[in-house]
Parts: sequence; structure tokens; C-alpha cells
Amino acid sequence: MIENLPAALTSLQTALSIGKAMSDINDTVKSQDKLIEFNGAIISAQQLIISAQQEQTNLISEIEALKKKNAELLQWHEDKSNYTSTEIGHGVFAYIKNDYDGKLMNVHKYCCNCFDNAKYSTLQQFHVEVGRQIGLRCPNGCPDVVFHAYMDMY
Repeated sequence: MIENLPAALTSLQTALSIGKAMSDINDTVKSQDKLIEFNGAIISAQQLIISAQQEQTNLISEIEALKKKNAELLQWHEDKSNYTSTEIGHGVFAYIKNDYDGKLMNVHKYCCNCFDNAKYSTLQQFHVEVGRQIGLRCPNGCPDVVFHAYMDMY
């Protein structure tokens, strides 16, 4: 953006010089040539200014996107402190609210893999018919977790 401004100023200075030279010319043909040159310098300056404005608009958009992402990360960091990775079954972990006090079967559980990558992904419980096991499925495609019972059922 800033690199276009000196070139725009140079074009405008050129136009000014041409304008001054035009006032000294009495010959119609030479005057027409200088007018064309003058218009070219003005158009060149306008194009450089428009280019600088477009670049500025792009930079403003980028800054706004970064501010939004920063706010999301700050919110995520704050929310993350409300959850703890907890063993809910033998060797099976999920993120649950720190202050949850109840049956592990009923708690809202987040996938550890997704949560560690700053994504909320609610684990969905399903029953495995063979061996009467419990399964948890992440909607983001992480491998299913299958276990026999919740820790608080022993």
C-alpha cells in the first residue's frame, strides 16, 4: 500500500509539470499531445491510489479476521479451564465439567483428541451387542472407544 503512494505522487507531479508546460504552448497539436500526456499521468495516479486502497481494505479484513480468531482462542482458553480429562471407564478418558457430580454415564463428554485440538466434539454413546459393551463415538471421525463399564459402576 505505502509503496504505491510515492509512485502516485510522482504521477501527480508529472501531471502538474505537464499542466504547467501546456500553459506555455500556443501550438494546438503540441497542446493536444501534452493534454493526452497529462490525462495519462492523472489516470496512472488514480490507478495507483485505487490499488493502495484495495490493499488497505484487504489488510483491514485480515486484521479483523485475526482479531476474531484471537477472541475465539481467548474464549476457548477460558472455557477449557472448566473441563478436566477424566477416566470414565478402565483406560477410557473424556473431558467432563470440573464441577460435575453425578453418574459418569449421564455426564456430557467431549472427545479428548478433538478437545486437545481446540474443538468441541460431544461423544455419543452406543451399545455394542457382542459382550454387552459400551461404546463412545466422536462425530469428527475419531476411532470409537469401547469399554465394559463406567468407573462409578464397579
